[in-house]
Amino acid sequence: MRRGILAFTIAALTLVFGVAWAQDQKSDKDRGGVLDVLQGVLRGERQLRGNVVAVHDSDIVVRGDDGRTYVVNTSGLDASTAQSLKPGQAVSVTARSAGQGGVLIASAIKPESSPTKNFQTIEGTVESVNDSQVTFKTPTGLTLPLDLRQVVGRVPTLQPNTPATLTVEQDRGALTAVWIEPRASQAGAASSTPSTSPASPPSASPSTSGVDSAGYQRVRGYVQSVASGSLALKTDDGRMLTVDTTGASGTGIAPGDVVSVTGKMDGQGRLHAELIQKDR
Repeated sequence: MRRGILAFTIAALTLVFGVAWAQDQKSDKDRGGVLDVLQGVLRGERQLRGNVVAVHDSDIVVRGDDGRTYVVNTSGLDASTAQSLKPGQAVSVTARSAGQGGVLIASAIKPESSPTKNFQTIEGTVESVNDSQVTFKTPTGLTLPLDLRQVVGRVPTLQPNTPATLTVEQDRGALTAVWIEPRASQAGAASSTPSTSPASPPSASPSTSGVDSAGYQRVRGYVQSVASGSLALKTDDGRMLTVDTTGASGTGIAPGDVVSVTGKMDGQGRLHAELIQKDR
């Protein structure tokens, strides 16, 4: 009888100490996680979540979930870490601020399973720079604004009438400028070298009539219906226009949207769109 009581007592003590040890291990793990967070705060680190816009040799550009654009220095990371990233890919970045310019320095970059985003690049010209406001002009004469105040980190240095590459986010037919960087000019490149992009015909000055010297037009109107590869547009001046959308950037248009369409008119009065921008 005594042996049975002793065995039961030993088993009970083993169970109690086992539970206590497991809880102690969990507490140590929790304490470790809290300490990691506190150490990160003391080092001035921050967590940034968003999507990759561009990858350079020593930094990456990320469009944050907060609607701002971040330029993060990656020189302290293994080169393969940054170079393996793709535009549009969702990532989380651990970074700290350094220097008076607010430069962000990455200590870790991790791919995330969040949805990718659709970023497109357009080559054109910086039309004007007014403090933090930049106006970019496409080869078709379409102008797009960008506020550099929404850029955190290295801000690009831009000069009027110089070539540049603009990155836009395409979402439900709307194009939002998120990043711009100077493009190395080559002798005669701006006027004689065509771009591989379908939205990059020879440069021409904008016209109030919406028609430039290369035959490109920009029309604005109300989308009445949408079909596969085309849409019916009622223009602001009352015309009914059929728009071929098969080669256009900026799709996802729905009936009822007000849009601006840039393209060329064929002999049958059909507008072949190269860029469709949803007006907000």
